[in-house]
Amino acid sequence: MNIQPLVADIDNNRKNEIVIFYNDSLIITDRILNVLNKADVGTLLGEAVLFNYDNDSLTEIIFNSRLNNLDYFFVYSFNNSNFIMRFNLSISNRLNGSGIKCLTINST
Repeated sequence: MNIQPLVADIDNNRKNEIVIFYNDSLIITDRILNVLNKADVGTLLGEAVLFNYDNDSLTEIIFNSRLNNLDYFFVYSFNNSNFIMRFNLSISNRLNGSGIKCLTINST
């Protein structure tokens, strides 16, 4: 699977970080590829997305992965060089597909 890196200011420090999934790891780097942190998250299933799902100052990393032969839906945030797992949901059936899609719907 050919996964593209994601770039955004995910920790609200006015500097873009680079989000990379590689060898079952989620890796955050700065703009010159210095590793800021790394977490074992399993094999990425489809494309990840950056989205502020809880309307705070941080942009979350949302993705599906297979970890220890189980499939999960994960939401992580990154703040002060640390990962914070905001949400996870185990999926009993195998996840297949192109990844996560997010949108904001405003009520009128």
